[in-house]
Amino acid sequence: MNILKLNKRHQLFLLMVLSTCFALALMVFRLNYIEFPLSKINSVREIVMYRSPTFMFIVWNLFLAWIPYLIALILKPLHKILKSKIIFGFILAIWLLFLPNAPYIITDLMHIHSQPPVPLWFDVLLFNTFAWTGMMVGFLSIFEVENFLKNEMKFKFINPVIMSVLMLTGFGVYIGRFQRWNSWDMFSRPTVVLKEILNVLIHPMQHLNTFGLAIVISVFLIIGYWFMKILMRTEYQR
Repeated sequence: MNILKLNKRHQLFLLMVLSTCFALALMVFRLNYIEFPLSKINSVREIVMYRSPTFMFIVWNLFLAWIPYLIALILKPLHKILKSKIIFGFILAIWLLFLPNAPYIITDLMHIHSQPPVPLWFDVLLFNTFAWTGMMVGFLSIFEVENFLKNEMKFKFINPVIMSVLMLTGFGVYIGRFQRWNSWDMFSRPTVVLKEILNVLIHPMQHLNTFGLAIVISVFLIIGYWFMKILMRTEYQR
């Protein structure tokens, strides 16, 4: 298959698959290098909880980052099938709920530290590969949704909606990193999560030491979005 003969959307999807496979290959090599017995892993929860010496939690985080991208890719086919705006609105809400998992991997860089016998440079490359891949699938996911919304609402509302999405995503990263809530907690413990979020919004001064992350990530995402948008304007959005 000649990737150059595919349209831009398919090319980008395949490149993200390739980047994900590269990231996973680095992780497999690392596990083999430290001779970690995979038989010790009995559940997904154990993968999420493993920090040192495996750093396997970033595999789970990248998996979560792919969810909004996959949802965004099937929006147009689903829209042709689903007649209920309520159901479709629920799907978009799920997309937004999982979107913060894409840039969240950037905050995993804080876990990098020397783990002999693995060279530090290798772990730096490993984390950055996962983080970069997560960021890219996140931006591509937003572009897919943006292109979809162009047919569903007036053009003047598109940019405000996307900017709001990016700011909510930054806030979601903060909630995940410092309040330690996950996307699926909104299904299992929605009342508790909403109360925690409301408490943060009502009393932001009580969270000054950490709330800055939401602002910084939001600005970072907005700059990244416009950077990618300019690069892809003539190539992707048709």
